[in-house]
Amino acid sequence: RLTGGESMSTQPLARTVRNVSRLRVISEDGPDDQLIVTVRGAQDLRDFRKDVFHQHTGDVTWTLVRHSDSWRIQRKVVRLINSADTLTGIGYIL
Repeated sequence: RLTGGESMSTQPLARTVRNVSRLRVISEDGPDDQLIVTVRGAQDLRDFRKDVFHQHTGDVTWTLVRHSDSWRIQRKVVRLINSADTLTGIGYIL
């Protein structure tokens, strides 16, 4: 980084498209006003930065908590199908 100048926070920003599919409710727990729901699905994320296209596909598990009339993500776990490959700096877009 010191010699090359490359940093994840530099310009240009990555342009991304995210597709989520195969959603299914795994579990529900708690009273209605504090309901916790676990959902699983598939995510296909594509990003384009510095004339390079990347595709990141994986299985995702979300733990959602009811908050008033909406939902908040308490936990998100992404298991990439290509996790054995070199994956530098993608945590900020997943």
